[in-house]
Amino acid sequence: MTQKTAFSFTAGIMVSAVALYLALHRVPFADLSAYLAQINYGWVLLSGAVAVPCYVLRTLRWRIILESRIKLGFWQVFHPLMIGFMLNSILPGRAGEAARPYILAKKEALPFTTGLATVAMERLLDMGFLILLAFAVLTTLDLDPGLTVSFGGYQLSPDLLSGLGKNMIRLCLVLMGGILLILLPLTRSLIQKLILSAPGIIPFASTSLKQGLREKLMQPLADLINLFAAGFSLLKNPENNPVPPSHPAHLGRNRPVFLCHGQGLPRG
Repeated sequence: MTQKTAFSFTAGIMVSAVALYLALHRVPFADLSAYLAQINYGWVLLSGAVAVPCYVLRTLRWRIILESRIKLGFWQVFHPLMIGFMLNSILPGRAGEAARPYILAKKEALPFTTGLATVAMERLLDMGFLILLAFAVLTTLDLDPGLTVSFGGYQLSPDLLSGLGKNMIRLCLVLMGGILLILLPLTRSLIQKLILSAPGIIPFASTSLKQGLREKLMQPLADLINLFAAGFSLLKNPENNPVPPSHPAHLGRNRPVFLCHGQGLPRG
């Protein structure tokens, strides 16, 4: 084992240990153990088996989206995808989403911002489906108003879950609205002009400082918006999109997993 490999391995273990501590240090393990004892693990194993083809569908979807910029094989896309999901499981803020385009940039020479735009496009499709799913659940599911589940000092009730679902829908709509503003040329140009003019409103800043901020910070940010808009170009032209939103690669990839998880959870 080389010194570089040993350092990378040791650093990885340390980062994982810190991430696990931050993720678990407030978890009420007594409540968690009692809850886990009630789960039907047959459904959990089945969900694990169903998850494999779901990840295959995710890989195919991302590969097709990337084809507008670069043609890659299945395994060239699968490895960054799975590394990203692994990092999402142990690091906060879904850091794995940024790791996927970073790996492609290192291995396949795909610009990071272009890869990041394709990941953002995936999430836009996911948000659209989640909005539809949340709306269907909130309007059709009949929960007992008196049903409550205690966990970690919190009381989960139908009213609380309904409120969380509505807030999630609002957040998704706001994010989709922001993306729509970037997609439209007129509003995108206006946003870029505002970004580039921002250093000019800083009081008491020298002309050289304002110019430096504009060139080093604001201009790359304005260019990033163009790259994101280019990454979403497939959505603007559905006839050129080989994977329409109704395709099973979008809609069916996670529903079997969620169904198996739901069947395995304790009742009451």
